[in-house]
Amino acid sequence: MLATLRVENDSWIPNLKTNATLTYSASVDPKLLTASVPVSLDLEANLDEVTAYAAFRSANARALEAAGVTYSAP
Repeated sequence: MLATLRVENDSWIPNLKTNATLTYSASVDPKLLTASVPVSLDLEANLDEVTAYAAFRSANARALEAAGVTYSAP
């Protein structure tokens, strides 16, 4: 992971780069991807990854705030 700050319009913009995280998975019939009707999928959440990302994001927000950077989650 890499955290950087850039300046834009007199504001510090934090940029956090991390590895990709698989948070949900689903099995999909490729034929459904071109269907002209709505498709319903059964998703399986990877709760360990979701929890790890949430903890990382929270720690990053605390570090930014401690450095005086105003942080607002989208």
